Amino acid sequence: MKQMKTCTELQTMAEAYREIILGERPWTALGNFLNHWYGYHPNQREQLIIDPIHKLAAPTLEQERWAAYCAAMVEYLSHQYGVPCPEWVHEAAYTLAEPWFDAFNPNKAETRERLTRETPETFKKHNVYSGNRMFLNKYERPSLRKSA
Repeated sequence: MKQMKTCTELQTMAEAYREIILGERPWTALGNFLNHWYGYHPNQREQLIIDPIHKLAAPTLEQERWAAYCAAMVEYLSHQYGVPCPEWVHEAAYTLAEPWFDAFNPNKAETRERLTRETPETFKKHNVYSGNRMFLNKYERPSLRKSA
């Protein structure tokens, strides 16, 4: 059984992606990262994202998609919260060749249209489309965040 990180240990994006590669459910690994970003370590946000994720030499399509998602997430959060965006997120390896519509019914035309319309630009740059509700959080009210 995997040892859970404590609130005092940093759950970085690099660690979250490593956990995804090792078989952790992506939303669990990313949710744990967001708990540290929003709640446990908001004063250490730069340290949470500075280390690049280590993409495998021959990733599966799923691993490649989550690498792009992680890079887009880091770019989005750094812009939203005024944290310097690390250079690694801009590497071509973190932009998908084909669009990825991460949704319940991604092949439905209405779903794709909605995701294309609602997805933040930082995600679109990485060719990842998952809407605009992924960063609603329990730690702060949306009115306290910097506007997009």
